[in-house]
Amino acid sequence: MRWLMASEEAGGGYDYDPNLTENSPPHRKQHTRPDPRSELQRKLDQEAEMKERVEFDTCSMSLEAMSLELEGVVAEGSGTSPHENKGRETGGIESQPVETEDNETSPHADENREADGTEPQPAEAEVEKKFKPPFLAPPPAPLSPPAAAGSSDDETTGTQEPSQSQQGEDEIVSLSKILESMMQASKDRKARRRTEIEDAYELDFEASEKKARKWIQLVAARDEVGKRKRRQLMVLKRFKSLLEKKRAVENDIITALEALNNACGDLGDTLRTVTEAGRDGLN
Repeated sequence: MRWLMASEEAGGGYDYDPNLTENSPPHRKQHTRPDPRSELQRKLDQEAEMKERVEFDTCSMSLEAMSLELEGVVAEGSGTSPHENKGRETGGIESQPVETEDNETSPHADENREADGTEPQPAEAEVEKKFKPPFLAPPPAPLSPPAAAGSSDDETTGTQEPSQSQQGEDEIVSLSKILESMMQASKDRKARRRTEIEDAYELDFEASEKKARKWIQLVAARDEVGKRKRRQLMVLKRFKSLLEKKRAVENDIITALEALNNACGDLGDTLRTVTEAGRDGLN
């Protein structure tokens, strides 16, 4: 309360109170400004959180894009549908694609078209190529030597698929490492900001402590001046009381002297009467 009075006397009293809380009395809240450090900390935390979210979103989007590109590259490099790979793994028999041309049709198809008036249906290979299911499973393992000896295309695809999958895995690992490094950098940046804020808090606390000390010294000096004035007033009161007592004694002395003077006058009168009476008796 003393430092608050000093702040009001010194410069209006609007300064930071380190002991101010929500349960503080209203007069302390009225004469003190809020802590600017909490607002600064809140803004810095919001900025750091937004940056971390943006970094995480960009990394996740890049990882998703890389995985999609990897799936597309593997599907294009294999050149076969998942159904064909499944047939190879189970039976070891390759499915031969149906060779059809756009402009050539069978005579039975022409007859059916003339009779029913309907267009010929596309080939199964074209339907499978257009409506290929999405790539969900990992690329198949390389073929065994007996099965791979039958076709040179299977050998090339079997050698390319592991390299592409390995490259995609390496890219995913590198992206995960980059994401971890970015997260660690954000944590380090947050810790560095926290240390900077703590240093600023310490400087602010030291400055406020110096101001409080100055205010305490000012209050102490004013208290000393007030004590001196009170002492002087007490001395003056005592001197006044002594003067009043002196005046009372002087008045008493004056009244005593007047009474003595009157007594002396009466004595003189009696002496005169006695002397006159003695003279009359002699005569």
